[in-house]
Amino acid sequence: MKKLLLLLLGLVLAQCVMAQTVVVLEAPNPCQTMVGVAESVAADFDFGVFPNPADKTVTLSFSDSNPIGKMDVEVSDMKGVVVLRQQYYSSFTELRTEMQLVGLAPGVYTISAKGKETHSVKKLIIKK
Repeated sequence: MKKLLLLLLGLVLAQCVMAQTVVVLEAPNPCQTMVGVAESVAADFDFGVFPNPADKTVTLSFSDSNPIGKMDVEVSDMKGVVVLRQQYYSSFTELRTEMQLVGLAPGVYTISAKGKETHSVKKLIIKK
């Protein structure tokens, strides 16, 4: 049924552009699921975390072609529990700041930076 509807849609679209375009549509397979984390939504956005591995503090750097604006930063453990949350703001296109990691146990975490039009996730290792 889906293939028939897609074929009819393709024929209608092809007629709308005076039969100069061939439209091939494929129904997505509902059994296939993509799992992962997008490193960055905006091509001009850059999010840096260093040093990595870190111990007591980590330096965060943000760079974008547009002003940074509000940036929400979250550190999560491997279970996905948010263990640290900070908010930063800059009206400039670059921002460099330090985040205190006091109280976090050594291990592997994710650190995410989310702005109005940007989102980036990195791995963060905290050492003793």
